[in-house]
Order: sequence, then C-alpha cells, then structure tokens
Amino acid sequence: MPIKRTDHISLNVVNLEEAIHFFSLCGLEVRGRWEMKGELLDRLLSLEGAETECVALGLPGEPLWLELV
Repeated sequence: MPIKRTDHISLNVVNLEEAIHFFSLCGLEVRGRWEMKGELLDRLLSLEGAETECVALGLPGEPLWLELV
C-alpha cells in the first residue's frame, strides 16, 4: 500500500541548536518548541527521570513538519 500522506517526520539529534540552525538555512521555520518530562515520558521510554526538548520546523504554507528531538 503506498503512503498517501505524511504529517510529520521526527529526528533525534545530538545538538538541537545546531540542527535548528542547519534546517533554518534550508528554509524551514520554527513553529513550536517544548520540553517533556515526567511520568508519561518515563513510561513511553521505560526510563526513570527522562527529559527531552523538541522543536517543530516547517516550510511556510506547508502542512508537513519536521520534529527535532
């Protein structure tokens, strides 16, 4: 079955600020930024005390977005 639609793609990166800079040079704009921690993330990752920061990037006028974690 062929892919009919993609909402977003997620990438894990080592340095979030450098990745934001790189993708900004490619024309993507920051759409949002958030941090996650707590019981839900611990359960999802099977880790205790997990924390992460995420950034959503996208092209102007396009629904597809790139999530950097």
